Amino acid sequence: MLLLCLEWGWLPISGLESIDHRNLSVLAGLVDHMHHVLLPILVGAVGGRTVVGRYMRGSALEVVRQDCVTAARARGLGEARVIWVHVLRSSLLPFVTLAGFWIPALIGGNVIPETVFVIPGLVQLFYWNVMARD
Repeated sequence: MLLLCLEWGWLPISGLESIDHRNLSVLAGLVDHMHHVLLPILVGAVGGRTVVGRYMRGSALEVVRQDCVTAARARGLGEARVIWVHVLRSSLLPFVTLAGFWIPALIGGNVIPETVFVIPGLVQLFYWNVMARD
C-alpha cells in the first residue's frame, strides 16, 4: 500500500469506487471499480495460493510414488500425460476433501483486508450483527 498507493499513486488506497463514480460512463465505472479492487484481490490471492500450493505439492509427491503412476510410465505414456491425468487427478481427492474446512478460514481471513482497504464485505456485516446481538 505504501509503494503502490501512497508513493507512486498507481492505485487508490481504499473503498470500492471513486467519489465521482456515479458520473462516469458504464465502461469508465467498470474500469474504476476494477482499479479499486485490484490490490485487495492480489492480497487475498497471494495468501491463499501459498497454502494451496504447498498442500497440492505434498499430495502430488505422494501420488508420484504410487504404483499406478509407475505402471502408466511403463505403458509408454508421455510424462506430461502421466502428470496431468494420473497424478493431478489422484492428488485432487484430498484437496477437495479439505476444501470444505477452508471456508471458515476464508471468511476469517478477510477480516484484515476488509478493514485495511475499507471494503464493505461479509466479515464486517457479520461483525456488526454480532455486536448488535442480531
